[in-house]
Formats: sequence, C-alpha cells, structure tokens
Amino acid sequence: MPNWGYTFKDRLVNLDRDRIAIASGRDMRCSPKKTREVTNAIKGMRLADAKKFLEDVILMKRAVPFKRHKKEVPHRGGLDQFRC
Repeated sequence: MPNWGYTFKDRLVNLDRDRIAIASGRDMRCSPKKTREVTNAIKGMRLADAKKFLEDVILMKRAVPFKRHKKEVPHRGGLDQFRC
C-alpha cells in the first residue's frame, strides 16, 4: 500500500478547525472531470449553502456549471447566478 502524503499537513496548525474542512479521496469510482466541476461550484460556499446546492442538484432543481470540461455537455438553463 502506498503512503499518501498530504501537502497541507504542515499548514494544519494555523487553520480554524470550526470554519475549514479539508478532504481528500483516493481510488474513488467517479468521473474526475465531473467531480472537479462539482467541487469548483461549492468551493467557498458556507456549509448550509453547499448542502442545499447539492440537494437541489440531486433533485434536478439546479444545474452544476461546467466551466472547464464542457465540450460534450448540453446547454443547461438556470445558471445565471454563476455568470461573471
């Protein structure tokens, strides 16, 4: 078994553990391109907002904005909140 090293290990000392969550996944059976777009959409959101966003995505009330990997993804309405 490999020993995965974490690049943020020495930065954990100065983090506020009540406000910041750090996660890492290995050997997961999911699309890395879709996962990148979902994590980029919830990055910077508060926990309650991120949970609500993901629940709405599961219920197909909101769409995840594909910004980098969007060549084979059809147009989705309701993405006005993510436009610059």
